[in-house]
Amino acid sequence: MTEDNRPFFLTSPELKKAGIEVAKALAAYSADLHQGHEFHDLMDPLLRDLVGQTSNRLHADSAAIWLVDGGRTELRVCYSHHNPQLHGVMLPLGRGLISLVLASEQSLCESEVWQHQDYDTSVDRQTGNTTAAMVAVPFYLGATLRGVVSLVRYRREGSPTPPFDAHHLIELQRLSSILSRLLSHRALQIILDLQDSDL
Repeated sequence: MTEDNRPFFLTSPELKKAGIEVAKALAAYSADLHQGHEFHDLMDPLLRDLVGQTSNRLHADSAAIWLVDGGRTELRVCYSHHNPQLHGVMLPLGRGLISLVLASEQSLCESEVWQHQDYDTSVDRQTGNTTAAMVAVPFYLGATLRGVVSLVRYRREGSPTPPFDAHHLIELQRLSSILSRLLSHRALQIILDLQDSDL
């Protein structure tokens, strides 16, 4: 398809401008979601089941969605599955493997977390567990990097912890992509409803 016969909506300045405004509104809205309450409301039963089913299928001890605050100073667990102690846990940006995933925008699959040079013990101290294995992937809302989705397995005395592998990483990437699309759509609906109520 050439430049001259592409559909009008692809080259319409008005729609391009509207798209930019929508992206800005979504980015502004998502910047406050790290506080937890609104994000938890976005996670309806369907999405909670999706996280739970993925976590169970991959035999994870815990699943978490971490969101970075608007000032990019900390990460906070805004949703957790299996381990309610994780909800609300904060991690200063720049510390731990979760921060590494956020900073690099690269997925991570680590089978000996406690031996990794970037391992931070603060989260485990708050939950009373020792993380043995982890998979973690970037999480986006709209086109903006907003946090990290992670699955972990804990160390248990007297028994080895099964490692995560490339299959588990792909499954988690798929989950993060689905969550991103559905949550972005729901957030956009909320933004449009708020704008309509102001008219």
